[in-house]
Amino acid sequence: MPFPLRALDYGSRCRLRELATPGEAYDLQTAAPHFDGLNPIQKVDMVLQSVKVFINNNNEFCANEVHGWDGAFGKPLKLNNNELYCVKETVFIENFTTDHSAQMIFDRFIFAPRRFIFAPRRHMKFKNCIFTRQFLQDISSKIKHEIEGLQFSQCRLHAGVSHVLICKLFKELKYLRFEGDFWNVDWFDTLVTLKYANMAMIGFYNVSRKILDFNQAQMIRFIKAQTEYFYVDILLNDDRIYGSFMIDRLFSERWCLKYSDSPRVFIYWQSHHGLEMRELEPRIPRQT
Repeated sequence: MPFPLRALDYGSRCRLRELATPGEAYDLQTAAPHFDGLNPIQKVDMVLQSVKVFINNNNEFCANEVHGWDGAFGKPLKLNNNELYCVKETVFIENFTTDHSAQMIFDRFIFAPRRFIFAPRRHMKFKNCIFTRQFLQDISSKIKHEIEGLQFSQCRLHAGVSHVLICKLFKELKYLRFEGDFWNVDWFDTLVTLKYANMAMIGFYNVSRKILDFNQAQMIRFIKAQTEYFYVDILLNDDRIYGSFMIDRLFSERWCLKYSDSPRVFIYWQSHHGLEMRELEPRIPRQT
């Protein structure tokens, strides 16, 4: 329940500022910049392009300034005093479970992703996380601008949480990327129902053949609502796929080989020839 700051006397406001984390102090001072008792001013120590926040093997909250698309390399950030950092682009979040609150992140980081006209980079990438409803809602409510890209690698949903919640919380997605079997075939139905449009890409990597069990009519309906150059990437991990005939059989009625720049689907799989690929597009009905 909201509590008016004016109801606190000066000493109580000073005590509130003393107890506040750097992130909480920043939010208080942003909301009430001329309010007595909330000094000293909380400053942002550093503006970062990308950051990785994670829980280490000792169950400690850690953070690295990182560079590159995968966040694998970077230098540790100080988190032991009143440091507060602003992140402009990609946020990597790793190893958070039901035991960890998203507030741990926002106590030290504020997120103000910026728009790139030609190359949007407002992405969040999750790895080895278990998502609770509260965690996802806290992440969504704290982001200063809409996130355009989400990536999930080896993640799970806690009981009572569905992919529908993710789609509702992050409404301006242009990029979705999944590694492992976090995805299920109901996602396309949800994206269609919520009228997701103008996306650029959805990718599935290291996934089983179950990914191909989606409702093809729904997928085509979804693809037609996207940008002209939208595509779906699917990299299968199933060693039982040894030839293109299986892919061709699955997609024979509603799909054809791609010959234009219309939205399309790329499917990759391993065979005795190595990595093979099929590039497909929705079949256009003949005009009578």
